[in-house]
Amino acid sequence: MNHHPDVLIVGGLVKPTKLEAIRLALPGVDVEWIPTRDSDPGASAFAYAIRRPETRLVVVLYGLIRHQHAHDLTRLARQQDKRFLRHYRSPNPSLIKLALVGQRRAAR
Repeated sequence: MNHHPDVLIVGGLVKPTKLEAIRLALPGVDVEWIPTRDSDPGASAFAYAIRRPETRLVVVLYGLIRHQHAHDLTRLARQQDKRFLRHYRSPNPSLIKLALVGQRRAAR
């Protein structure tokens, strides 16, 4: 993947219709959804994406990712001074948009 997203979603399998709804709700914002499976090695596998300077928001999908991975991702996002949201199973486009708008206001 050559682009660097503003929003990173981690957990479960990518749901194309949900991803499209998020992209429609956030015009001009790049969104990447990294799927997880039981065989995933751990949160460190996603650290590269969280550390990218372009990543502004990390959305962790509880219920679709191991608990320890979710805690590790949240900790890493905090260490990198990234905003993060915890959603249960399905990312909510409205809440993602609010988090990004709040971030822009705080930067002013």
